[in-house]
Amino acid sequence: MADAFDALITLDSQEGGSQASSQAQDPLAALHSFIGDAGGTTTQDAPQDVPPTVQEARHYIGQQAYQGLCQQFAEAITDHKTGEFPSAVDAFNSYAQNKQAYQGLTGVTPGSLVYFSPNQGNGYAGHVGIYSGNGNFISATDNGIQELPIDEWTKQTSQSVLGYVPK
Repeated sequence: MADAFDALITLDSQEGGSQASSQAQDPLAALHSFIGDAGGTTTQDAPQDVPPTVQEARHYIGQQAYQGLCQQFAEAITDHKTGEFPSAVDAFNSYAQNKQAYQGLTGVTPGSLVYFSPNQGNGYAGHVGIYSGNGNFISATDNGIQELPIDEWTKQTSQSVLGYVPK
């Protein structure tokens, strides 16, 4: 991969991004406990061709769970476990080292994890969301779980897209 790409994903080791705290409690269980068995609301009815991960993530839109814990939300939805990585940039670094990550968004499909660069605004931990199609992603933000346009997210946060990991 390109030198600029390698420099971006190693920024966390220089800026302290791998020092994100982890919770002892299982966040997926906490999320299900928080919203109950009925689930949350969706922004639209899910067509049959929408991957199950996107459908599940949409059930949590509007919920206040996982604030500031985007990586744990992404792990809970895509892998049904949490705690594998302490931060989004740590996850992306690991996927990139194992040649499972793709730079940019060319070829991204719904259900893939989309990673954003670390910066001061996210404590150098990076950011991640689940690609939902049409240039949008679903992620845990400081304002709860939201489905947002990627281009708007990058403009508002000054975070560039690192790449994606197919799921």
